[in-house]
Amino acid sequence: MFLARVGCFSVALASFPASLHTSPVTKTPVDRLETRGLDEYVVLANCISDDGVRSSQMAYYPGSPNASPNVVAQTSYGQTSVWEYSATAGRFDDGNVFTATIGPPVAQGEFAGTGKASQGSFSCWRNHRKNLYNWAEHLCTGIYDCNRKSPPPPPAPSSLAPTTSPLVTPLVVPTTLVVQTSSAPLFSSRETNSAGIDTGQRTPSSVLTGGAKPQETMSIGSSVMDASPNTTSSPVNAS
Repeated sequence: MFLARVGCFSVALASFPASLHTSPVTKTPVDRLETRGLDEYVVLANCISDDGVRSSQMAYYPGSPNASPNVVAQTSYGQTSVWEYSATAGRFDDGNVFTATIGPPVAQGEFAGTGKASQGSFSCWRNHRKNLYNWAEHLCTGIYDCNRKSPPPPPAPSSLAPTTSPLVTPLVVPTTLVVQTSSAPLFSSRETNSAGIDTGQRTPSSVLTGGAKPQETMSIGSSVMDASPNTTSSPVNAS
């Protein structure tokens, strides 16, 4: 008779999870985790017990983190979790699994990674808070906060790859390999002996133009060429 008289009320209860119990390690009924707002936090914490046993936990808050989390999920016992460079999952009493994927260590307040739960995505930030809360005789220090804040935008494309073709240093081919200091050609005529026979010697331009230089050299790279006339050649006998 009671159910028939308040049958409409029983229909309303059917929309809630079948299990409405209060977990022995939570401070609020588990069904409250089913209705989560944009202000919720999941804190990744490292803990130590009164007798020195280390562990790691995920602590859920419907608002800003404080000394009294609503519920926790233990991720390791006997040692602390290595949050960095890994994906760590914690299962809460209501069956929800929260997975935190943290990258390399970052400075306080900086974006560190992402979180994922059945209710949506989270962004995780470095926020070290020593002795944030005490849970089941474990004193816990917050390491990362995961919340609903938008992650920072990705780097601009220009900082990842050039928008134009790669920079290549152009190959400059010199148009002049030898620079002369005189306007006259280096070798302007050939010598002949007194009989008019070509001796094969070249007369330096400094001699032809009346220059006073007894010897000129031209350096190309590491080699040096002697440009002075040969004064020791014997005349050719024409007879």
